Amino acid sequence: MMRAPALLLLALASTASATEIEVGYGHEYLTHDYASWNTAYIEADWKRADRAAAGLVVRELGRYGQRDLELGTSATLPIGRRWDISAELGGSPTHSVVASWKGGLQLQCVLGGGFVALSGLHVSRFENEAQISVPVVGRGGLDWYWGSHRLAWTGFLATLAGAWSGSQRAAWDIFYREGDRIGAAVAVGRELESLGAGRLLATDVISAMVTGRNGIGRGWSVTYVLGVQRQGDLYLRAGATLGLRRHF
Repeated sequence: MMRAPALLLLALASTASATEIEVGYGHEYLTHDYASWNTAYIEADWKRADRAAAGLVVRELGRYGQRDLELGTSATLPIGRRWDISAELGGSPTHSVVASWKGGLQLQCVLGGGFVALSGLHVSRFENEAQISVPVVGRGGLDWYWGSHRLAWTGFLATLAGAWSGSQRAAWDIFYREGDRIGAAVAVGRELESLGAGRLLATDVISAMVTGRNGIGRGWSVTYVLGVQRQGDLYLRAGATLGLRRHF
């Protein structure tokens, strides 16, 4: 399943004009006596001058006292001057709490005047001994770039076992040096989760985060994410992720 994307990644990487590698670790605390979440990862990105890009990521995740290994690939190809198409594919050989496989497609168009529109579809498959669930999420959004700023809004529509839910996300980024930025985002909506035997759990979710990247010299940068999320009445989750990135 991963062979075709891997070959595409190798082809793009061989002609890349920029390569970046990042390692990082994240930790989040949960209320109501839930075990903390943590993530360790390594990722590599390749970019070409014609907007083509590719990526690989390997993550080890801890969720609710269980651990999973997750692998992912992604690629972006330009279609003419204004259009780009992106694809992602990933999976987990352990899939205790994360998807056994997932994939998505996104189409992006430069409209002019600093505006960029996007639409996409994402499908995941979660499976264990008790059940299999396949959530499908569609999204559409609009970005506006002006000067060193970016404003973005994205709407999401999800379906699971015949039920539907919606959410939306707004973000503001400031680019203050080449490759460096700081941003803030908020998201609100409803999340669906399968409990098995045809039962669904719907929770109202609200989250906020601050993200950024800051160069520290000689091709090295620090990346960071600070976030908090309220998962209905189930728990409040808060934490941070810190990464070290190298540009070649």
